[in-house]
Formats: sequence, structure tokens, C-alpha cells
Amino acid sequence: MKKKYYKVITSVVTGQKSYLVENSIIVFQQVPTKKSYKTEIYCQGQDSLLNIDKFNDLLNSNLIEEIQLTQELSDTINEYVIEPEKYSTLKKWLSEFTNKYPQYQKQFTTFSTWVFQAKGSPAATISEEILFQKDKNKVLNETVLRTGMKAKPGSPHKNRGTRQSRVSDIQKWETDDSTLLPNGIRKSDQCGFSQAIKIFEERLIDILSIIDTPQDIKDFWATKGYAPREFYLVDYYYKTPISWKYFDSNTHHSKVKGLEFCHINPELDYTTTSKNTVIGTSESNRHQGGYSHDFTWRKQLIMRIYDMKATKENHLTLQSELDSYSTDELEKMYFTSKF
Repeated sequence: MKKKYYKVITSVVTGQKSYLVENSIIVFQQVPTKKSYKTEIYCQGQDSLLNIDKFNDLLNSNLIEEIQLTQELSDTINEYVIEPEKYSTLKKWLSEFTNKYPQYQKQFTTFSTWVFQAKGSPAATISEEILFQKDKNKVLNETVLRTGMKAKPGSPHKNRGTRQSRVSDIQKWETDDSTLLPNGIRKSDQCGFSQAIKIFEERLIDILSIIDTPQDIKDFWATKGYAPREFYLVDYYYKTPISWKYFDSNTHHSKVKGLEFCHINPELDYTTTSKNTVIGTSESNRHQGGYSHDFTWRKQLIMRIYDMKATKENHLTLQSELDSYSTDELEKMYFTSKF
């Protein structure tokens, strides 16, 4: 097998619906067949193989450059560029399921989005980028990149990019006047193929563990080796039972969903892992916001203890004093004060 490795130099449009993010890795390989070779071109952040004509255009236009294989690059390729067999199999099973049970397509399209794609963003569209390239100053004249005060239009974060896309360099994007295209996804959205496989399986089991999930859904996934947990799924924050009917609120344009892909501790650098995500209600996700359970609980304890112990002499320093205590110490202080 012949392989070459490339890096995308700058974000670039490759078609009417696709573009490549800068610094993405491309693997060009020729796989032997019975008669000759089959060319396969993988690009980080792309769901499908890169077309050979597009690849040659990129190469001839000096938009990609060849790089040498290192151990770090090899690890990146395995986790973020070439899908492992299990990952491809799970996508195939998902397609098989929705073809067999189209009545559940909406719910499992939502599930697929949670597992395989980053959050949405106001990133520039391809048509906006094409217009921008025709007259950059017209777009940028009133922005901080020229003489104005407005922010650069668009976003540094790719809209619904795959979770294996590069992490965006926000500062570089904000000062780059050569393109409106984003240069990656949020750090909190990224995960490698191995973690995505675990997320798929854990969140699928969440769905199978909902109290009134239709039996034909359970029967299909049982043939693939997946079964509900011993306990029915309850909301991770409010602890209310979750019903299959909550999926009915998950329409594409609705602001408030019935169920969401929730991060248990949003304060981690890389939050999208199988152990740090769960299917929960939209209400809980809104309540939690961007904070961990422990952070919220500590602030609640501090607020309540402050209200009990604040005096004229200590009211300006009491909060910082309480913040220095551990959660266990705060709990002991609060609950022993109550009785």
C-alpha cells in the first residue's frame, strides 16, 4: 500500500457544500486490487473520501503541502482521519435501522447528530465565502480588521463539523482577513474515533433504557448486542423519569428541545467523552448552564451559609473566606448550623 501525507495550508472551499479546515490532515493511499490500485483520499473532518480531482486541484494550487509521517501524526491519523472498522460499522447499523424503521428516523437523526457532529454555529456559509473573496473590503470595511468597530462576520467554529475536526484557533481566525471560513471546532466538541464509538454505545443504551422506548427498537439493537440497563433512565439533574415522547419536541428549529446531549461537567477542557455525557432533558441542561454539579452546589452552600452568618463586620470578606473551604467542610458547616 502506497501512502502520502498532507496538511491543508488554509481553509478552502472544495465544493458547493464542503470546505476543508486549515491544518487538517489528508492521507492519500493506493490500495492494491486484483488488477491494479484503488485510490483512497481521507481528510480530517470529512465524512466522505476526497475526490481525486479536488485533491489534484488543491495540490496544484499549493493549498496543501506534503508532510512526513511521525508517531504523533500516526496517532492523529488513527484517531481523527481514517475511520476504524467499528466506527464505520456503527454508522452502517444506524443507517440499516432507519431504513427498516423510518417512523423513528427523526429521533435517530437527532441521536446521530449528538454522536457524530459538533454544535451548530453562525459560521459563514460557502456562498458567503465566495462573495467575500470577490470583494473582501466591502465585507470588512466596517470591522476591526479595517477601520470600523464591528466584529468579523461569521465564527471561528465550523457549523456541525465532525467531532474529529481540528480545534479552532480563535485568535488567529479573528485577525485573519483572508477568509471568513472557520478554522476548526470548539475544543469541548472534539473527540477521536475511539471515544465516539464509546459515546455511541453508551448513549444508545440510554435510549434503550427509557421506560417506554418502543419494543421494536429494543429488538433491533438486541440483534447487534445492545440491551437496556437494569434501571430505567432518569434525568441526570432533576432525576425525573425520561419518556420517549420527549423526543417529539426535538424539531430542527425549536429553541427548547425535549431531550438533549448533556455534558455532566462542562468545565473540563475536553468535555465530550462517554463518561461525561448523557441524554437528559432540555430543562435540566438549561438549569445547569456551563457549570458542574459540584460548582453549583458549592455556590448554593456558600449563599446559604453567608445569609446565616453575615454581620456588619464580616459581610465583605465572608464570601471569599467560605470559598476557601472544601465542599465537605461547607456541607458540615451548613448542616450542623441547621440543627
